[in-house]
Amino acid sequence: MGLRVYAAWESVGQLTPDYDVYFIGLQQNPFKYLRPAKAFVFPSSWEGFPMALGEAMICGLPVLSADCPTGPREMLAPDTATPATPLRHAECGTYGMLLPMLTQPGTLAADQAVWTDAMAALLNDAAEQKQLGQLARERMQDFTRERIFGQWVELVNEVCSG
Repeated sequence: MGLRVYAAWESVGQLTPDYDVYFIGLQQNPFKYLRPAKAFVFPSSWEGFPMALGEAMICGLPVLSADCPTGPREMLAPDTATPATPLRHAECGTYGMLLPMLTQPGTLAADQAVWTDAMAALLNDAAEQKQLGQLARERMQDFTRERIFGQWVELVNEVCSG
């Protein structure tokens, strides 16, 4: 795609805004890197509750994520069921885009093309970026400390009384 890539483990120069894609590794404060981004791409093949995905969403970034076994679907398309077979196409969830996992050699080229097309479409559509970013930020309100703590209290009360 002709993208300029910064990879912390390969680059010896300063991190500048001259790159299109950044692989920066573990950071104490990821928000300073997320805020200026146009999108967050999350090709992870295994997650529980993906903190990096949540951090990007709270920053209002539109997200494109692999539909790995747990995590992204629950966050991006909570009202949908896990498909019986792995995704081979882009699926627009309520709060972000779900894409095929990049783990199957037999479908890898086609799956990469799905990712490439989805990224290109999003990056060329400022209105869609804005809308998905706003929806992502709204979705993260479902995961506030207060809301999750309240759910735990309800569960404990239910178990204790039942």
